[in-house]
Amino acid sequence: MKPLQRLLPITTILTIIVAFMTLFPASAQAAFLDGTYVNEVNGIKLTITNTNESNGTFQGTVESSGNTLSIVKGIWNYSSTLQPIGIDFIANLRNNGRKNIVFQAWSGTAQDYKTLKLIGSQAQITINDSGEPTITTCPLGGPFIRQ
Repeated sequence: MKPLQRLLPITTILTIIVAFMTLFPASAQAAFLDGTYVNEVNGIKLTITNTNESNGTFQGTVESSGNTLSIVKGIWNYSSTLQPIGIDFIANLRNNGRKNIVFQAWSGTAQDYKTLKLIGSQAQITINDSGEPTITTCPLGGPFIRQ
């Protein structure tokens, strides 16, 4: 087999890959990310809205233990349409002024726009009447399935 004949299948495969990549521009990536996802392990509900492909941000809420936390900083990124999308966000909730504050931080990937694989942590800061804080933390994680 001549060297040029061996290169032909490689160039054909690369052409197909590039053509496939053009089918899903960045705006399609953002549109597919918006939605509601539920954690199979503990029932936490994540809603992603207002995904912006120009600056890689999103908004939304996290519903956990009867509380709704607002996503205060949500970012997502990808290196190409064939790579998983990276997702990171921080959510918080303030109850009773500054006496009870809940923070959650999450990080993970979206492989197929149906399942988000996230790991996170929650910290709750409760301040008693004397002004002394109590901090409790717990790990969070598991697959979030698109509803």
